[in-house]
Amino acid sequence: MRLNQVSNVIVFEAAVGEQCGIDTFEEMDSNSEGRLSPEGKLKVKVVVLDELVLSGEIPPPDFIKIDVEGAEVSVLFGSKRMLLRHHPTIFLATHGIEIHRQCCDFLTSSGYHLESIDGEKDVYNTDEILACRGRNGKE
Repeated sequence: MRLNQVSNVIVFEAAVGEQCGIDTFEEMDSNSEGRLSPEGKLKVKVVVLDELVLSGEIPPPDFIKIDVEGAEVSVLFGSKRMLLRHHPTIFLATHGIEIHRQCCDFLTSSGYHLESIDGEKDVYNTDEILACRGRNGKE
């Protein structure tokens, strides 16, 4: 962030989930990949977006990018109050058919309109979606 003179970013050395605490993190073959997993050897702090916004540690976001290697549902559930109150636009990459379905159902029931990022007409047949509050991003 310093190298690029970015001043509007807050860095948390933590995973995001549904409950605050400590969890185990599994490193993958690539150093750019990993995930929360019972098989993990690293202990990591887990934060909840609802609590960070409610406590004032971070301002309500306008945009959220979620790409968390299978923990998407947990991140969304831990953000429910903030999503319903502040309606940020969400770029979501899912990992697994069932996780994708759960995320789509959760976002739709929370008033979000879903579109495929890759042009697929059926958002249930893709793994990357754009979620905007209301139809076409309007309430």
